[in-house]
Amino acid sequence: KALREQFSLEAVAIQRHWPGRLEIEIREPAATLVWVTGSASYEVDRSGIVLQPVSTREAIQEQGSLRLLRPQAASQGTPIIYDLSNTPVPADQEVVGESQVTFFLDLSKQMSDVLEFPPAHYRYQKSERTVEVVTQGGWRIIVGIDRSITQQVAALKTVLDSAIKNQASLDYVDVRFGGKVYYR
Repeated sequence: KALREQFSLEAVAIQRHWPGRLEIEIREPAATLVWVTGSASYEVDRSGIVLQPVSTREAIQEQGSLRLLRPQAASQGTPIIYDLSNTPVPADQEVVGESQVTFFLDLSKQMSDVLEFPPAHYRYQKSERTVEVVTQGGWRIIVGIDRSITQQVAALKTVLDSAIKNQASLDYVDVRFGGKVYYR
């Protein structure tokens, strides 16, 4: 009980082995997303609950005059989601629903399968019901959260394979509109 009050734990199992041995198994919840809102960033679990703030020392890397948000979780493939509403997040609260976490994880996996490099991060616009996938090359893929990820990614793959010869010159590809894909 004391451990649960002090730490966010997914599971605690205690077994007695007679005579005189006690086995305690503690499992911490794993971060599935890094959620960035305003100037704060948080590790979020699969159910959308904030686990803990990402420490500034861990998150910010200096590269010359450029400061990058690169928490340790990102090096393990955890998607970084920028909430463009900049809504403050209270500790231990749900920042996003479980279905949206699943959406982000599926989107991340499918985009990683199609793109040459994994996406750099995601920009979430809840009011517009869109997610912008920002690629390592700096161009964006605009995805609708109300449509099938599989269909949108398939449309992206078709356009990348057939119509776009130089991805470095892209600004965006918009795959939200079913059979129509727009790009510049």
